[in-house]
Amino acid sequence: MNKLFISVIIVTRNREDGLRKTLNNFLNQNYVNCEFIVIDNYSEGINWTEFRQDFPNVKFILLKENHSMHAFDFGLKEAKGEIIWRTDDDSNPVDLNTFEKVNIIFQKFFDIDIIATEIQEPLFDNVITPWYPFKVNRNNVPENGYKSNTFYGAGAAIRKKVFDKIGTFWGFGYEELDFSTRAILAGFHIRYFPNIVTDHYSSRENRNEHQRLIVMAMQQIHYHSKYFNFPRAFSRLILIIMSQNLEALTRKSNPKIFWKLNISIIKVFLKTRKNERIKVSSEMLQEITLGENFFLSTMRYFKIRINRMLKKIID
Repeated sequence: MNKLFISVIIVTRNREDGLRKTLNNFLNQNYVNCEFIVIDNYSEGINWTEFRQDFPNVKFILLKENHSMHAFDFGLKEAKGEIIWRTDDDSNPVDLNTFEKVNIIFQKFFDIDIIATEIQEPLFDNVITPWYPFKVNRNNVPENGYKSNTFYGAGAAIRKKVFDKIGTFWGFGYEELDFSTRAILAGFHIRYFPNIVTDHYSSRENRNEHQRLIVMAMQQIHYHSKYFNFPRAFSRLILIIMSQNLEALTRKSNPKIFWKLNISIIKVFLKTRKNERIKVSSEMLQEITLGENFFLSTMRYFKIRINRMLKKIID
């Protein structure tokens, strides 16, 4: 069996120790037909000369300004792989044979275009990130995995032809979901493999949590305003406003954050409805949602948040 060429693209910013750990783990993969590309998103105080000496087989691209999520595009342009491994600078495959497994799946199932992996968090007792909405049998995973409508950005394998046809990510915040929706609408298929596991150390370094909250809320309503009809988009707007205000409350945000959060959400909703609305058939809506109830998915997220808060209190 031929070995498909895999390009691992890692965007990093001010996470020197985490990046070293991530690279060391990736370089231990039992798969030679691959390359590793690191895009530095304008970090401060990192000795890249030392990095190049320590990791001679890694290509480093140093940007002269912060391009946010679009920094990924610089790596994509340089990538030679038929498969793009989407990951973060705080994540890596658990199994050293992960790339070999991915190679076998893609070569056996030509209709699989994106492989979504299981995500576990070592910093939280290896708890599984429950992004997939349905029950699965992790001990008896079908050869072609489970049908999915998205993937988790800490670990996913994507055929390069998907990027060639639909373009890249739209920016930070729900970028995987929007990318997945565009991929499905373009005729591509996503499968979830809970037996391919990614460690996600979920780093909180260099994060402005209040600004992140606002941006994520804006992108969430951006997505729902873009693809859903007005009744569904509006009902989701209300739920998003309620849930994000609750999130801001748990983070003890000041009144200015609440004001900015709500104004930003409403502005994005109106702007997207006017300029970016895409009409999606009922059949394709089923494909991009898998029939998942948005209210239940929102409640699932808050269950995770509450469990983490309780763990911090207990610890």
